[in-house]
Amino acid sequence: LRQSLEAGGGLAVQADITSDASLDAAYGQVMEKYGTVDILINNAALVSETLFPPTGHRDTLDTTDEDWEAMFRVNVFGTVKVTRRFVVPMREKRQGSIINIVSSGVLAVANGGAYFGARPWTAEMPYQATKAAVTVFGFYLGEELQKEGIAVNSIMPGHTRTSWFDTTARAFNEGG
Repeated sequence: LRQSLEAGGGLAVQADITSDASLDAAYGQVMEKYGTVDILINNAALVSETLFPPTGHRDTLDTTDEDWEAMFRVNVFGTVKVTRRFVVPMREKRQGSIINIVSSGVLAVANGGAYFGARPWTAEMPYQATKAAVTVFGFYLGEELQKEGIAVNSIMPGHTRTSWFDTTARAFNEGG
C-alpha cells in the first residue's frame, strides 16, 4: 500500500496518535511535502478485539479502568490531538473537510416501539462509548468550524472486513 501511495504522489506516514511527538513529526512531514491540508480522515482506532481477543466481547462491569483508559486514549483523545494539528492550515485558508469514522453502534435501537440502547447485545464497551464520544465531538466541531468554511462529517461504514474480522467471526460462531 505504501509503495502504491507513494508511486501516485501520496505520502504514507506511520504515527502513534497518542504521542504528541509522533503527531508533530507526522504533521511536519505532511506540511513539508504538501504545504497544506485539505482533508482529514480520523480513522485510527483501537477496536474491542485488541483488548478482548478473540471476540472483542466483555461485559461492561468486567472491564477495567485500564481498558477504558486505553480505548479513550486512542479513539477519543487521539482523534482530538490529530484534529487540533491538521485543522490549522484549513483554518488559515478557510476551507477543508474533516471526516470522522464512527460506529453504527452509536445509533439507538427500537424494539416494540421503545428505544432501548445502542446495540447493547454486542458487549462492545468501552469501544462504543468512545465512538459515541467521537460522534458528539464531530457535531460540536462542525458547528464551530462551519463558519470558517470547514465541513465536519461522521461516516458509519457498518461492519467492515478488517484484519481481525475472520478470527473474531470464527470465535463468535464457535461460542467463544
